[in-house]
Amino acid sequence: MDATSMIRWIVVFLMVFVILMFFVFSFARQKTAHEKTGG
Repeated sequence: MDATSMIRWIVVFLMVFVILMFFVFSFARQKTAHEKTGG
């Protein structure tokens, strides 16, 4: 495996990780907001 393909895989992995964290964060914030408004 050469350096360019390895760097490409690392970039793709980081992008997917950031997107997943963003989704989890927004979902958790929505959940807490619903709990606050619910009582």
